[in-house]
Amino acid sequence: MVSRLARASAVLALGLAPVSFPAAHAATPEDALDPDADIGPDSGRGGSGGDCGPAECAETPSEDELLDADGDGFPLAEDCDDTDPTIHPGAVEHCDGVDQDCDGDVDQMSFATLYHGATVQNVTQDLLPSVFGDTKLYEVPTGATLNICPGIWPTRISAYAGSSVVGIGGRDQVVLDGGGNSWGFAANNYLGGTNTIKGLTIANSNTAIVSVVKLLVEDVRLEPHVRGIDYRDATGARQLEVVDSIFDGDHGWRLPGSSPPWGILADGGTVLIEGSLFTNLGSLPPSQLSAGAIVMTDGVLEVSASDFIDNWGTHAGAIHTSHSAVSIDGSYFSGNQSNRAGAVSLSSLTAPATLSDSDFVCNVGPGSLISGGYSFESGAVFLSGPHQLTMSAVSFGGGPLVNYPWDFNSPLDHEQQWPGSTVSLTCTHAGGCS
Repeated sequence: MVSRLARASAVLALGLAPVSFPAAHAATPEDALDPDADIGPDSGRGGSGGDCGPAECAETPSEDELLDADGDGFPLAEDCDDTDPTIHPGAVEHCDGVDQDCDGDVDQMSFATLYHGATVQNVTQDLLPSVFGDTKLYEVPTGATLNICPGIWPTRISAYAGSSVVGIGGRDQVVLDGGGNSWGFAANNYLGGTNTIKGLTIANSNTAIVSVVKLLVEDVRLEPHVRGIDYRDATGARQLEVVDSIFDGDHGWRLPGSSPPWGILADGGTVLIEGSLFTNLGSLPPSQLSAGAIVMTDGVLEVSASDFIDNWGTHAGAIHTSHSAVSIDGSYFSGNQSNRAGAVSLSSLTAPATLSDSDFVCNVGPGSLISGGYSFESGAVFLSGPHQLTMSAVSFGGGPLVNYPWDFNSPLDHEQQWPGSTVSLTCTHAGGCS
């Protein structure tokens, strides 16, 4: 071993600056095991400069590395939601808009989950047919919720009392393709409860929705071959509520051998329409379809903030009611056609009706004569039978947006034919209400 004196002499002989050496430090048994060990007083090994044992010298974990608030075995640093024990790396993924397995993907494509009581089940394969090109009928149990992730599903749904079907991602992401079958969604809730269908498109079915008792339709697009919602022949207290939805028939009657598509056909109960679009529905004569968008008999119809565009029918292009109570508010009618009323036909009202804060432009009623000697023709609104109607803040477009041949029409002798009938008009038009 070279002595310190010899090393110092060598440094001086080379003309280098002297190097100071630390005071002698007694070697420990650990030093003997590590010939390269630093044994200075600041090494933290022996002496008064920082003596510690293995536990004291270990690196202290951070709080994120130790904290596991939900007790799922994954600390905060690894868990993408440390408040929910069902969410952690490797967890079972569900179709619910939540990233259960912390892989950065919220939901998987073409994935479906059924929630029934305390049971959560992956039912993806149950919604898929065994033969390519077929469709599969899937039944949602009473009170259950079926979540369907984005994809085009060759599936028809039968939903029992109080059950829900929800498309995760909205109607532009989730499509139920009926494969040309008779119906796409059946609400079998005769035992009670309200069914809900939300956030998806129902396409390629003869009738999109059937067997309705109580049903909420929200953020749904219906592309029926023939019928949108068949709301007939059910019993009990019925209510159909349609919110933020689209009925688009694409005037399918033009296809050889096909019947005209329509939106909603109801023979009772209550139908509530809010913020929805009805377009390209119905057909012109000789079709016997009363109206393209909505036909209501013996019920209650309430429409608000909705649009009716380019629909066709025999009595009205958009809406025809008979023996019903009617309220239409904040809605828009354009390009609708029929041989009686281009947009709306109200017949034999059972309660005072209101038509308010709505716009009618470019609606056409070609017109025809009946034995009574008066013309049925009206571009926008036609009224017949016993009635009490109040129209307020209604705009009938003028100039190039005029309704043809008139904006509003009712038999001139309506008060003589139906005693007690009244019409109150407060509307705006370049030439007044006609």
